[in-house]
Amino acid sequence: MITIEVLIAMLILFLVIAMSFEQIKFFTNIVSKQRNFEDEYLVVSDILQKNNLTICKNNLQVQGRDGSYQYELRCTKIEELKNYVFDSVKMQAGNIGNRMVQLYKIELNLKKNKREKKYYYYVTRTKILE
Repeated sequence: MITIEVLIAMLILFLVIAMSFEQIKFFTNIVSKQRNFEDEYLVVSDILQKNNLTICKNNLQVQGRDGSYQYELRCTKIEELKNYVFDSVKMQAGNIGNRMVQLYKIELNLKKNKREKKYYYYVTRTKILE
């Protein structure tokens, strides 16, 4: 004959085992998400480092593959102005400097399996005018 104490002990044991499995499942889910984020971060930084100097020369669009990720980089020029100068001698101010500053927006589409993520950032380039 099973007493009430044995039933309560079995219930507690069952709950402990069930909660342990749920904690393990939760922990492995968090670890896999962290690994995916680390992989994406490394791939994005690697892609941008490889293409940083050449992507915005002629408003290029680059497609490629890095590991298991497919990517597409697109560079668009947002604005191009001379640098702002305040000349206290001539009492002039405005975009009359001897440097051309260009602002670009770089968009990165990253695809892996069925997942797709989009990133973008801004880059400035400076040219000295003669």
